[in-house]
Amino acid sequence: KVVVDSDTQLTAEITIVGDGSFCSPQKLDGLTSAAFALTNVTLGSSVTISSVTETTPGVYTLVIPSQTTSELGSLAITKAGFDIPSVSITFA
Repeated sequence: KVVVDSDTQLTAEITIVGDGSFCSPQKLDGLTSAAFALTNVTLGSSVTISSVTETTPGVYTLVIPSQTTSELGSLAITKAGFDIPSVSITFA
């Protein structure tokens, strides 16, 4: 789940199914800024992520340069051994 908090901040909560059961999802913690890639799809350009802070296990705050309201974005998250789909967002 990704929430666009403002034009300069996103909050990403990353939950995985750790044991093959949807009944016991787990938070994916310990990611670094290298695990995140943000694209402004409207402009077709990469967005530099200034910082990533894990506020609680599996919940990350990403600080980004200001983006234009209503433009579309895509957040990709990578971690070895996991297949995490990109998330489409609309900048606030």
